[in-house]
Amino acid sequence: MSNLVKLSICIAVTSIIWFLPVPSGLPVIAWPIFAVFIGIITSFIIRPFQMGVMVLLGLVVLIAPGIISIKEGLSGYGDSTVWLVVAAFLISGSVIRTGLGKRIALLFVRTLGKSPLGLGYSICGAELLLGPVVPSNTARGGGIIAPMVQSISTALDSHPKESPEKAGKFLTLVRSEEHTSELQSRSDLVCRLLLEKKKNK
Repeated sequence: MSNLVKLSICIAVTSIIWFLPVPSGLPVIAWPIFAVFIGIITSFIIRPFQMGVMVLLGLVVLIAPGIISIKEGLSGYGDSTVWLVVAAFLISGSVIRTGLGKRIALLFVRTLGKSPLGLGYSICGAELLLGPVVPSNTARGGGIIAPMVQSISTALDSHPKESPEKAGKFLTLVRSEEHTSELQSRSDLVCRLLLEKKKNK
């Protein structure tokens, strides 16, 4: 499917929602914003162009007819939190592409990997050290830790369909448990921040 066809699908989704009757109780101005939001989310899924391009295109669609002002449209880019997230992902990409993250993880393996239990500790240690530098679970897990776990399991002659109990099953379980506990701690942190924000109001 070509990029123009994908873009046409996004435009069609946005247009259909835009021209539907506005639900009762909803401000009229909110409906086109919702339509553009759904169109942008659709573009994230089918990827006609890069995410940044589609977000800017969505802003243009809302600013050009005067649905929102330029100041309102660009206000998010003045938020320090947004730039903190952008900087974190830039650093994350650099750590993965240069192989630094993999090297750090393998240093843990070399130091602690004399037994399956030590390998488990090395995975947790690599996650602990790389967490602040690569904040994305997907990037860190998929780009660094998961390939490392797979390579170690293969080197120990442990495959999903053949002898998984040698090492692969245990190491995968360590990785999944660590990932689950991290998601839980992050959700707790978000809840606390939301409660604190509500108290401040």
